[in-house]
Amino acid sequence: MTKGLALTYTSFDSDISKVVSVSEYDIDFSDLKPNQVAIQALATPVNPSDLVQIQGVYTVPRTQTVQGKEVHIGGNEGLYQVVKVGDSIKEFKAGDWAITKLPNFGTWRTHAILDFYDDANTGLNDVPLIKIKDSTKASTNITISEAATIGVNPPTAYQILEQFVEFDNSGKDWVIQNAGASQVSKFLAQIAKHRKINVISVIRGGKPNHDEIVKELIDLGATKVITEEESQSEKFQTETIPQWLKETGGSLKLAVNSVGGKSASALFKHLSQDGFLVSYGVLDPEPISYSIGLQLFKNITTKAYWFTKNTKTDPESKVRTLTSVIDLFESGDIKNIEFEKNVYKLGDRKEAFLEAYKNAFAKSSKAKQVVIFE
Repeated sequence: MTKGLALTYTSFDSDISKVVSVSEYDIDFSDLKPNQVAIQALATPVNPSDLVQIQGVYTVPRTQTVQGKEVHIGGNEGLYQVVKVGDSIKEFKAGDWAITKLPNFGTWRTHAILDFYDDANTGLNDVPLIKIKDSTKASTNITISEAATIGVNPPTAYQILEQFVEFDNSGKDWVIQNAGASQVSKFLAQIAKHRKINVISVIRGGKPNHDEIVKELIDLGATKVITEEESQSEKFQTETIPQWLKETGGSLKLAVNSVGGKSASALFKHLSQDGFLVSYGVLDPEPISYSIGLQLFKNITTKAYWFTKNTKTDPESKVRTLTSVIDLFESGDIKNIEFEKNVYKLGDRKEAFLEAYKNAFAKSSKAKQVVIFE
């Protein structure tokens, strides 16, 4: 019998530390049913969406039962290692790495047993895991650092580039994105560079390490890096960016927004004829405003994108996307974005488990945080 730990909550609060606690549960790997798979955590990221979910301003998480108590288990992204499989399982074997297929699984836990081929019981899917690394294939060289955060940000960037616009892919066309230093934006720049699409990344100005940020983004694949002030200025809207487009002979076909407000309104103005403004997040509560006349004249389309909804609607789309993303990692065409590690040693006290996550919460506004299980 193994003692499992999960970070759980039963109510919502803006102060996350007030509502989260550790739930202990017994888990028996010795007597699996034929259709069951036992998994153990390797790494679980802490994403902004996870935190606002606990604060009660996001979608309501799935209620689960842990040792007879109804709770919410935090987390929507996690990397696991298969510990043992039932006799009927053909898709996985012990040692494989995997992530969960659908959201709201509750990833902030040390261990789990999943039922395959019976979505009525799991609430997930007939095959609720996606294989990231096959333990028997020596050619698979994806690292744990790459695999730890592969489940949300890289596929989000990949799908945004794939889903809305058909690019020339010859070095002519352009994308502009705000929150240019975010994880999704960094992956989008890399994927775009691989596809020979030019990227303008918009970042906040005035930071003491501004030059370092610009260099990092250019090295990753951004063609140009500009500040919000520049993006919102008339000069960049009427002279600078049009000149960049003229030099390549292409169009600014896609604007990617995760901020909202004036930042997104500026992106709209930069779009070329038949362009798309795609929003996948919101930081600024102010509404996006734009000229209906400009929209009519340029035939601009505004769309919403949500990776979670895409996955719920078509779970296999996540499988297909991750297959492509893994290929890009293994070929070296994209690389992992650095994150801070918060280590929990499996078998340690539950207080240490809680501390690892609370440390991650406290630092999440400064850098990407991942709890690593050793």
